[in-house]
This record gives sequence, structure tokens and C-alpha cells, in this order.
Amino acid sequence: MARRDALKALDTPTLIRRRDVQLVLWGDDESGYVNDLFYVLSREMVLTTICMPPGGSFSSSDRYRPIYDTHECLYVLQGQYTIQNPETGEVRVADPGQMVIMREKQWHYGYNFSDVELRLLETIAPPASQKLTAHLARPKAALGADRAALADWPRSRAAQQAAMDVVDEKGALNVLLGDREPILLRVLGSTPRASLAVIELAAGRRSEVLRFRNDATYYVERGRLNVRVPEDDVWQEAFPDDACFMPAGAAHQICNYGGKRCRAILSVAGNLADQLGA
Repeated sequence: MARRDALKALDTPTLIRRRDVQLVLWGDDESGYVNDLFYVLSREMVLTTICMPPGGSFSSSDRYRPIYDTHECLYVLQGQYTIQNPETGEVRVADPGQMVIMREKQWHYGYNFSDVELRLLETIAPPASQKLTAHLARPKAALGADRAALADWPRSRAAQQAAMDVVDEKGALNVLLGDREPILLRVLGSTPRASLAVIELAAGRRSEVLRFRNDATYYVERGRLNVRVPEDDVWQEAFPDDACFMPAGAAHQICNYGGKRCRAILSVAGNLADQLGA
């Protein structure tokens, strides 16, 4: 088991196999424990898979404080994720294929009320520093309900100020990336600090040469993703639960040279409009 401060920061195109991913344990007896599979730590972003058994949960302690001066995208790969803002009582539930997006400085506690292991793909940009939020007091008691919303539900929904957005592909923004060989991005979230999109490539489909302005990572959910780095003539294959990191400015192509449709999650440490030159 590795410590986060001992992990090597990535700065070159890197294929990360699931079998090589470092395990980092977050938490203590008071906060509860979470297994973090640490895929990427770079200057601009962190990509982990959070694993939580049925009945598992986390809150906070003096040492482990789930509040960050950063943006987070939490995409549910498996199971069901219940997330709570202990200060406001806002509670949101996300199922497979849905994503919770949070902006900076939000306390959040997590729960797995399902009967299967919870697996969350977590994108954090930029990497969180506990020093920046150390002055914020821990919630003395965790509110489990939004009382203002309960006063007149569902009529109060229109006026509700949600701090945590839950998005699925039905609510995604569709974006075509490329001119000659366009691929479809289903954008679930795009903030000034972090973006996440779903990509599906049919067999034989490939992108043009891509180049993002910020660090980016492809996480393979299903199928086989081929990644080409033309500068070094590197050709790699990523399988389910593998990831491929691309530092800012690195030219690359993604392709599906397998026989079945490929599905990958693209995480970017920045706003997608900036990446596309929009």
C-alpha cells in the first residue's frame, strides 16, 4: 500500500494498467475508510477509482477532511453512490453512468446503501491541498435533510439551489471533436477546473490527432481503446479498467481497432471549451 506523498507525478504520455495501480487507504476509525486506486497524479489533476463495500461510508475526522479547494467529478462505474452535504442537508443519489459534480469548498460525506461494491471514477483538478481548507471548521452535526425543500416538496424544487449536480447522458451536452474524423463527446460536466465526457467508438473508428491544453486521462470502461502518440510512433492498447494519461499539449489519436464498441471516460483538468478552442 502506497502513501500519496510517495507517488510519482506523471508528466509524459503514460499507459496505466489496472494491475499496476497503487492502492491508497484514506481515512481512520472516526471518518471511516475508503480504498483509493490511484491512477494519475500530475501537476494539474488526480484520477482515482474509489472503492467502497456494501454498507460502507465515510464522513470526517480532525485528520481526514473531505473538503477541497478544487473541483471534483465523481462518475459511478458500479453500484450506487449517496452523497451528503452535512452543512446543508442536501443529499443526492447517483447510479451507474451518472456523475456527481462539485465545486470548491464543499463538505461531503459518502455512503454505499446498495448491495454491491461501489466503484467511483474520481477526477480532481487541480490536485487538492488540505492546507488550503485547514482553517474551515468541521460540521458539528451532519444534517440529513434539506429542511427548506421538505417544507413544500416538490413545489420548492424550482427554487432549490443545489450545490451538487447529478448528471447522466440524457442531460449531457453533445460535442463533435474533429473535422475530418469527428468523434462524439457526451459531456457530463465542464467547469473552469475540471471536465468529464463519455466517448463511445464503434469498431474501426478513430479520431484525428488531438491535443488538449490541459492534462487529460482516458479511462476505459468497456472494449479496447488504442492510443497512438505520433511524435514517438507509440501504439498502445488499453483494456477495461486501464487508463491512459496525456499531459497538456501532447499530440495523440484514439482508435478502436477491436471488434466491439469501446466506451471510455475522458477527464480533463480544465474547461472543455478551452480545449476545443471554442
